[in-house]
Amino acid sequence: MYEVQRERACILRAALCVYRLLGPHMSESIYQNALIAELGGSCAKEVVANVMYKNKYVGYHRYDIVFGSAIIEVKIAKGRSIAAFKAQIAKYNAHKSASQHVVLVAFCPTGVIVR
Repeated sequence: MYEVQRERACILRAALCVYRLLGPHMSESIYQNALIAELGGSCAKEVVANVMYKNKYVGYHRYDIVFGSAIIEVKIAKGRSIAAFKAQIAKYNAHKSASQHVVLVAFCPTGVIVR
């Protein structure tokens, strides 16, 4: 549990730093790349995860960033509430391994939200 808290704290610090330096209105890919640069070398971008249905492979999904055991989903929240992303986070939670946790990083015009 301590490791999860440590990772979330690192992600929060990195997201705040990225937002402080870049500000609002950047593209999702710019925020992703800056977040990876801020988190350091222990990140992987666009990680492919197999999607299984009744023990059969039915396709794949691409996670934005994997940092330790955290799956980071980066979003631009232009006037949308964080509730709009809950379905996607629920989908990730359904397909992740038991040792992973999902973190939403939403860059908004007024700041950054990490959940």
